[in-house]
Amino acid sequence: MKIGVLGRCLCGWLGACMLGGAVAAGCAIMDSTITLEHQPVFDRAVASGRVFLAWVNDRRADQRRIGCKKNTGFSITESANVFLDVPLPDWFGGVLNEELRRVGLVLVGANDATGARVEVDLLDFFVEPLVPTGGFGSPTFYSLVNAEVTVRFKDGTAFARRFASQTSESFATFAEGNYEEMITNTMKGWLNQAVPEIARLIEAHPAQASAGRRLAWRSAP
Repeated sequence: MKIGVLGRCLCGWLGACMLGGAVAAGCAIMDSTITLEHQPVFDRAVASGRVFLAWVNDRRADQRRIGCKKNTGFSITESANVFLDVPLPDWFGGVLNEELRRVGLVLVGANDATGARVEVDLLDFFVEPLVPTGGFGSPTFYSLVNAEVTVRFKDGTAFARRFASQTSESFATFAEGNYEEMITNTMKGWLNQAVPEIARLIEAHPAQASAGRRLAWRSAP
């Protein structure tokens, strides 16, 4: 179990939020905006090829937020939102581009005749705490990153595959840093799944157009 940073947050509701379990770095009934600092996942080039990240399409049901808070002691329902300080598609695309480059792929422009086109449909990107029965006690945080990747080649073939990463971890408090840590670790899990498979597909395709199906990708329209 990790120990969050205990703190105090004065709020308008009942004069103050609960100390410790209810809040730590932020009040459980106030919205928060967090910054995600990406830590590089891959440290050596293992592939070659040229790639262009065309877009990250946000297909989540609620595109405004990336998480929620729950106010232990008063209610186990959602009490506030957690937002990202930049548009999620921009952040996600920047992180994915960095990791594609770090495994050895060359990032090119849309008009490059040899580059494979990568498209991402973002389906889930969310973190929330599970409040113990009765509303008191240490919370368990759950985080999910779920996205479908489509790779299109210049010969007209295209392959798609969904990658999902889910993590859970118990903390002593509801500190805002827990949200950042959880979504960062879950995103790392997603990158560890998706990036090597994208690289393998791009590497294999020039020699065999059906490589996608052999590598567990499905044909895409």
